[in-house]
Amino acid sequence: MQRTSFLNFTRRFYFSLTGLFLPGLFLLSLALAACGPSAADPASDNGSQPTGGLSGLSGDVVIDGSSTVFPISEAVAEEFGILTKQKVRITVGTSGTGGGFKKFCNSETQISNASRPIKGTEVALCSKAGIEFIEIPVAIDGITVIVNPANNFVDCMTVAELHTIWAPEAEGVITNWNQVRSSWPDENIDIYGPGVDSGTFDYFTETINNGTYAPLSRPLFIYVRKDAADIPQVREFVNYYLSDEGHQLVAEVGYIPLPDEVYDLALDRFQNAVTGTLFGGDNPQHGPVVDVLRGG
Repeated sequence: MQRTSFLNFTRRFYFSLTGLFLPGLFLLSLALAACGPSAADPASDNGSQPTGGLSGLSGDVVIDGSSTVFPISEAVAEEFGILTKQKVRITVGTSGTGGGFKKFCNSETQISNASRPIKGTEVALCSKAGIEFIEIPVAIDGITVIVNPANNFVDCMTVAELHTIWAPEAEGVITNWNQVRSSWPDENIDIYGPGVDSGTFDYFTETINNGTYAPLSRPLFIYVRKDAADIPQVREFVNYYLSDEGHQLVAEVGYIPLPDEVYDLALDRFQNAVTGTLFGGDNPQHGPVVDVLRGG
């Protein structure tokens, strides 16, 4: 009987064998847990507070983009709606990071959820349309590589082996497990992952084929149109997103809040309408999120 074997990657948190959650640490379940290095990113709450008088706000806030960031923005939107007595109507779509940026640069949305930084081509698209934006990191997320439970031979995989499977030149060439590691059986590999318009797909592909494993954790972002940031309900929604309550919601929906200083720096960039990208574009800055923000 043919045994089903497949490799998949998805966003998922890893829990240790003791049942303790490891803040800021994402491991590759059944794949890289024993093979690759790991790194921790500290997490804490921020001292910023939402602005008062929210019940006097009204109007619309339109958000679209990453399905990964969707649960965070949806949770913040629900709580913000309660605080504004439902007078602020917030819609949160899931067109994917790439699809969201297309709408954002076409002025169809005020805020774009993104599971990766904005690309140079997207910066150019917004610039052509006269759209300036403020880039705001909001959380930490991780990607996990998993195998089918029926696969009883893969319990560890190196980044180099993932590259062998996932590299563009592997398509139609690397089709069996024994081509990845000679001790593995001569069985087909079926690969599953998010669509090409997904920021998760972009991030995984870049990290495994051109990047550095550190491990597969990443910052998540919202991008706010500069002109929309002056609209009261949009401004207060973003302030609330970056408040203590917003950080708590990040954790409640299963993500890792960023360190205190990151939210302070992000809030400062927003309130001072500092536009452009530090993390994306044609000249992305690399390193810990806090260091990138400090340098920007």
